[in-house]
Amino acid sequence: MPLKTRGHVVDIDAVRAFWDEHVCGDVFTHLTERLSKEYLDEVRHNRFHYEYHLMPFLHRVARAGRTVLEVGCGMGMDLAELATLGCQVTGVDLSPQSLQVTQRYFTLVGLEAELRVSNAEALDFSNATFDVVYSFGVLHHTPNIEQALSEVHRVLRPGGKAFLMFYSRYSLNNLAHVLLRIPYESPRNWQMDAPITRTFSKQEVQHLLQHFAQVRIKKAYLFGAGWRPLADIVPQWINSSLGRFLGWHWMIEAQKPE
Repeated sequence: MPLKTRGHVVDIDAVRAFWDEHVCGDVFTHLTERLSKEYLDEVRHNRFHYEYHLMPFLHRVARAGRTVLEVGCGMGMDLAELATLGCQVTGVDLSPQSLQVTQRYFTLVGLEAELRVSNAEALDFSNATFDVVYSFGVLHHTPNIEQALSEVHRVLRPGGKAFLMFYSRYSLNNLAHVLLRIPYESPRNWQMDAPITRTFSKQEVQHLLQHFAQVRIKKAYLFGAGWRPLADIVPQWINSSLGRFLGWHWMIEAQKPE
């Protein structure tokens, strides 16, 4: 059933249309030619520089298993890192435009991945296919997150792990967005925003993952992507320390029961 938000009915087609136009990662560069090497290099550099907590998270993903599915691979930066770390990677995204950029990036860096257009709520894979499912900042944008998490659980092998990131409701970044009424996902155009963006308390995250075992939840990332000028002058240790309490990202590791 389509989700009702802000008085409008939002279905998966509206979500796809938004992310085709606003490919995830655009915020990290002022360049506009998405398929150029310069654009992709700048996105990668800024993504891993400002999202300081991401690379250690990816190393945990790579240690958890060999076959990895990324749900919502965006421009493919994280997927490429996992391939470099020795994983056999598969990437899916709702947006065909995103997958075009991902394929271009993999070609530029000389890596291989299986890439498919797919809806997180109906993954086109058999049961128990992957050692690991990774999804960073994606599932809180889908109309039926419960169904998407059911699909993550289904395609994981018994004992496999899901590594996820959801937005935290009680965070400095969310407070700024609520008070200033700034869109979450299209800061270049304050008249537009993603059709669906959910934020969660820790208790809500735990409830969503109730069918998983050994769920680990931590906070990180004090500043959102639109805070770069401030992030440039705040020492990293302050960002990291305060991010544990006021961070924007719930960093989640959950294991499917054996």
